[in-house]
Amino acid sequence: MLDISEALSAIVNGLDETVKNAGFSLYYPEGADKRSLPFVDEDKRKYICYDGDGCSLKIEFSGRTVSLFYADSATSDAAGNSDYASLSTSLLEAETSDEKDVKYITEEFIETIENKFAGGKKPKAAKKNIQTVSKTAVKNGAY
Repeated sequence: MLDISEALSAIVNGLDETVKNAGFSLYYPEGADKRSLPFVDEDKRKYICYDGDGCSLKIEFSGRTVSLFYADSATSDAAGNSDYASLSTSLLEAETSDEKDVKYITEEFIETIENKFAGGKKPKAAKKNIQTVSKTAVKNGAY
């Protein structure tokens, strides 16, 4: 049996270096204790936010899933729930999940963040593959 608060804390701690390298820092709501992780309990959701350079991330547990969200808002305060787009979602059931499941989710989120943010705070642009053309095809007027 898995405690959701402990699982989310393990995910956040596992992502610490990756989110810092991507240019994000933990967002502390007004009045939050800076000595502990600033989880927000709202309705049947529990989440934590990160602020970056003109964008924000959110890790949210809701129902039986844990998700990684991204928003193009300068701060987590400015981003409403509808502003966030899902980057990754994984199943996390308290009754049947264990430490291996938490580690898998953490690694998946790390990979997603590293793929989304190349060396900094802005999302990296998709690269186009260059199509190679032979000299014969150019001479024949194919290209």
